[in-house]
Amino acid sequence: MAFGQELGVSALQMAAAASALVDGSYRRPRLVFACTSADGERADLPTAEPVRVFSADTVRRVRGYMQRAAEESDCQEIKLPGVPLAGKTGTAEDETELGKEIHSYVALVPADNPFLTLVVVVRHPHGVRYASQSAAPTAGRILRRVLPYLGQPLGE
Repeated sequence: MAFGQELGVSALQMAAAASALVDGSYRRPRLVFACTSADGERADLPTAEPVRVFSADTVRRVRGYMQRAAEESDCQEIKLPGVPLAGKTGTAEDETELGKEIHSYVALVPADNPFLTLVVVVRHPHGVRYASQSAAPTAGRILRRVLPYLGQPLGE
């Protein structure tokens, strides 16, 4: 049976998997949404059809677990005023460099109706042992800047 250190995914794959917790459907990730020609003509690129992978009950439960993990975390930087966050850390050994670690944090914001998935990966962090000390605070700092820009104001 595999667990975190036995499975390798890219940050983009992790974001796509976590995004399935929005409505239960997996959407193949893409980095390019459209192309614009030199004369300004835009052509949207086709998207793959979403595939249902989770029931509504599973989505609600897992996002609830992730929200509770974020709320009960010792990491104050991921606690966003007025915005519920669903998030989870990951700490794994780097199989390519023994003795080194890879820390990650995935967040769905806001937890009750996510419109944003963020994945932060810190490879070989210095001076800290857990993702809650490296990737999670970084995610919190990013979200504090990005959310107001996207029209999601933070509370007091």
